[in-house]
Amino acid sequence: MIATDAPASDRDRGICNPNDIQAMARRFLREGYLVIPAVISRDACAMFRGEVDRIFDEVPCTAEDQGYGEWLRVKLFQYSREIASHMDLSPVIDVVEAVLGANCHLISNNVVRNDRRYAISEWHVDEEVLFPLPNGVEHDERVELPCLSLNSQWYLTDVGPDDGPTQVVPYSHRSGRMPPPTDPARQPSYGKHGAVSLLAKAGDVVLQHAQIWHRGAPVLSDRTRYMMQYSYGRRCFSQRFHPFTGYRVPEHVLAAATPRQRRLLGFHERGPWG
Repeated sequence: MIATDAPASDRDRGICNPNDIQAMARRFLREGYLVIPAVISRDACAMFRGEVDRIFDEVPCTAEDQGYGEWLRVKLFQYSREIASHMDLSPVIDVVEAVLGANCHLISNNVVRNDRRYAISEWHVDEEVLFPLPNGVEHDERVELPCLSLNSQWYLTDVGPDDGPTQVVPYSHRSGRMPPPTDPARQPSYGKHGAVSLLAKAGDVVLQHAQIWHRGAPVLSDRTRYMMQYSYGRRCFSQRFHPFTGYRVPEHVLAAATPRQRRLLGFHERGPWG
């Protein structure tokens, strides 16, 4: 499932028993990513691919609330009850809440449908480095850095080494730095940890720390990769539903939402600052 130059005994890094939520959360916080195998069935993957294709057909990339090009759509929960209903699927949401807190919320819900023409192939962290460090300084290993946001990546197709797998550098979420510039033929490393390719079967879910160095590898095959994302943030981390402060969750979404889903959509109890 994970391709790396490390010894074979290390190739199961990130994979945990889905029955042990706290152990999964600890491993995620330690290594910066976590693979949860077989979260949904292959039949469910086919259903989601159909929903994604329908959304691409019905919602043009030029729509005011889209704007990310031919290969990506956002706010999927507005357009598919099936997609909306899975924002709190166990064990994924249980690990998310163990990491971000029981009052976390959904900050984004998008899908990447890409072939060899498209990829976010530059190494990056999401947004900015939140706990920056000067050169020569490292975070104390005894200190567990808080995670403010994370991505859950739902693989709706098998992804092999030539199918544009997500690549990460384990532990790099603790670096306090942006990934260094690299030649396209080389991969970055952090300490003794080199880049790994997250090779997945349809139905697997990968949790990815937003501060880990990561990228989407270029697609070299003739296959199309379908990867759906539910991204979550702590209560203090703002939701990213364009046009942001002017956004209103559609009534049909709220009418079908459970109490937990309403909270994930941003309907919180009152707290500090109002």
